[in-house]
Order: sequence, then structure tokens, then C-alpha cells
Amino acid sequence: MDDTAVKSSALMRHGQILVRQKKYTNAVKFLERSNALKPRDSLEKYLEQVRRLADLTQS
Repeated sequence: MDDTAVKSSALMRHGQILVRQKKYTNAVKFLERSNALKPRDSLEKYLEQVRRLADLTQS
């Protein structure tokens, strides 16, 4: 696994932990950084769902 993949994976996992803690806005930041390093369709779909949750909880 190269350095970029490791960083992307770590950022994604951190984002997932924040989602479990219902810290959606912070999670979006980590998930976006992960997706920027290593774009994946599955992560993009997950990110869209987390963005919606972040929007709902800010309203």
C-alpha cells in the first residue's frame, strides 16, 4: 500500500469514527480529504449521505 493510500484510508476511518459519534460536519471534512487523495465511487456515495446528515443536524 503506497503512502497516499495509507493516508486516504486513515482519513476515511477517522471520518467513520466521527459519523458514529454523530459529528457529521467534522466527518465530512475527513471524508472529503480521503476522497480527494483516492477517489472512490463508494466513498463518494457515503460522503453524500453524511453531508445530508450534517445539513439536517445543522437546521
